[in-house]
Amino acid sequence: MSLSQLRAGCVLLAAGLFLWGCPDGQSRFVPPQATAAPGGSNVFIYVTEATNSSVGTDGGAVSVYQLGADGLLPGGPPLSTFSLVNPRRLAIHPALPVLYVASRAQIIAFDISNGSLRSLCPDAQGESLAPPCATNPRGNNTIFDMMVGANDDGTFTLYATETGQAASDNLSRIAAYPLGENGELPGFAGSEGTGNDVIQFEGVAVSSLFVWGSDTSVQRMYRFMREADGSLPGDAPTPTPINFPTPTPSPTPGEGDPTPTPTPTPTPAPDFFLVNFPGRVHVREFPNPTPGGRTGVLYAVEEGAQRLGAWQMNEFYDLPDFPNSESPVQGFYNSIAFRPDYTRIYGALFQDGGIASYRLDDNGNIIPSSETITLTNPASYPTGVAYLAFTPSGSGPTEVVFVSAGGLNRVDGYRVRSDGGLDSEPFTSTEPRNGTFPSDVAVYVVP
Repeated sequence: MSLSQLRAGCVLLAAGLFLWGCPDGQSRFVPPQATAAPGGSNVFIYVTEATNSSVGTDGGAVSVYQLGADGLLPGGPPLSTFSLVNPRRLAIHPALPVLYVASRAQIIAFDISNGSLRSLCPDAQGESLAPPCATNPRGNNTIFDMMVGANDDGTFTLYATETGQAASDNLSRIAAYPLGENGELPGFAGSEGTGNDVIQFEGVAVSSLFVWGSDTSVQRMYRFMREADGSLPGDAPTPTPINFPTPTPSPTPGEGDPTPTPTPTPTPAPDFFLVNFPGRVHVREFPNPTPGGRTGVLYAVEEGAQRLGAWQMNEFYDLPDFPNSESPVQGFYNSIAFRPDYTRIYGALFQDGGIASYRLDDNGNIIPSSETITLTNPASYPTGVAYLAFTPSGSGPTEVVFVSAGGLNRVDGYRVRSDGGLDSEPFTSTEPRNGTFPSDVAVYVVP
């Protein structure tokens, strides 16, 4: 098999972050040395790592680094690590200091109130985890993406895309896990969104009325109504132990049951929209939309077109038949992030080894001519991106985009220029951790 064929295989596997023989390459440029800064800041960087890149299921960890007071990543090993099997996604609670990590078959919650990793279960380590610090493992499912949404009743729900097995009744679904008041996880999802036509959910996004799920296999963006408590339309199947058949879901309630109606009332059909092999997805809602106006923008990775697309949603949250704007054809984007003011979108180019960014206009449209790309390196395999604005000691306000570089076994930090684009090379990097494959990165600032 040629190197190009192997890289193409890695691209297909990156969506689920099954790491099967992806090359462990070296950078074409010499990154700045990781610096042990004098004193620490209140900024912490989290990264998921698989420790066996040839299999991807025989170990791994989530690691945390404390940014130096001068804004540089530290030298030496991580501040701490927590062993997990093939972790692949990270999500931070929007209102609590809780970090959620998706591993091979379950989701784990950590208290990060002081920056370090502390399981919500005392003395927990490894895979023998259960509520309230972890969901129960689902042996036949693989978690692709997750996001926490705030509910109308003041609670929070974690939504995760989980793929099932085609030969079983365990369908691909968006699982809704109601969270406790301290961010605790339940053992099983309380509700779900799925359907007989769904093949493989990948990305998930949350808006005020809906949960959006991308099904790459059938080129559809699905839209599920959210109840006031965050639950989805479908009753989750009755929980059963792993390796036992999953029972038939409970019957759908009768027509006489009360059903909350959102305002405005969305178009009842279709409940999905055609998108060119959608991957990761993000929804931006506009404040106080006017009748007949736009409610927001849906951004999605178009895996088939190898570009990013933006769809303007009408007052009913419907999508047009085609994106209103797109980036140039560039490659496979493994993840996306935004400047908080939505003036820039950043995308990790997994196959080409660079970070592309595009300016967004006042309506949220992508401006193709504003493209900037960091120095590409096909050996680096960027997987996750995370944005940070802070003020280092003895310096002025600084913006940084952190990248988990899978093939280089490290985290890189790129300075954000005044126009929102990135410098061509990272200005700081962690020391490589041989034998690991970083798959996602997140940032938390301790108040």
